[in-house]
Amino acid sequence: IKMPKRTGIELLQSLQEEGISVKTIILSGFDDFEYIQQGVKLGIENFLLKPVDEVELISSLSNIVKKLDNENLYKKKVSDAEDILKENILYRFITDSIDNDEFIEKCELLHIDLNRRFYKVIFVSGQIDDHLKRLLNERLRPFGDCYMCRDYEDNLLILVAADELDDSAVDRLLETIARPAGCGDLFITAGERVEGSEHTPLSFQKA
Repeated sequence: IKMPKRTGIELLQSLQEEGISVKTIILSGFDDFEYIQQGVKLGIENFLLKPVDEVELISSLSNIVKKLDNENLYKKKVSDAEDILKENILYRFITDSIDNDEFIEKCELLHIDLNRRFYKVIFVSGQIDDHLKRLLNERLRPFGDCYMCRDYEDNLLILVAADELDDSAVDRLLETIARPAGCGDLFITAGERVEGSEHTPLSFQKA
């Protein structure tokens, strides 16, 4: 609790103000109800008096680990659900099968920013794994924002959106990635660059 420059309570207050989420156990030699009350308000997990009981400390740490595991599992489930919804929305957008008002609403909800000038759809089929997806994302990122989704046959669709988009440079890049020596049985084709998000389905149709 009482440390040089500032107290443990002040440290917790600073972390909270900065939006940093932590799990905290206070170890103190001061049996002061006011400290305990302040700590509870700041969301501490436990308040242990020195000398610390080893069994109680281990129990408190074990409970924190379980809480963190549960929180991480929940965050992963939420993230996975968002990814699935985002892929679904993008696929419907690329294939021109979603109402414009619904699409705008879902974009705001899922933080999809498609306020760019140019759009280009890339179609990938064959041996698609996480390594290939990372490679494509890394190589295409310099050209603009990249969004990926799967179609119903498990092919990969990539939407590149940018205010400035060198169409021929993207095509040359895709040719180098599609070479058998680099990625095995792989087929990559791309539609033409179109201007305006409403014309994105045209790029997909020509891919």
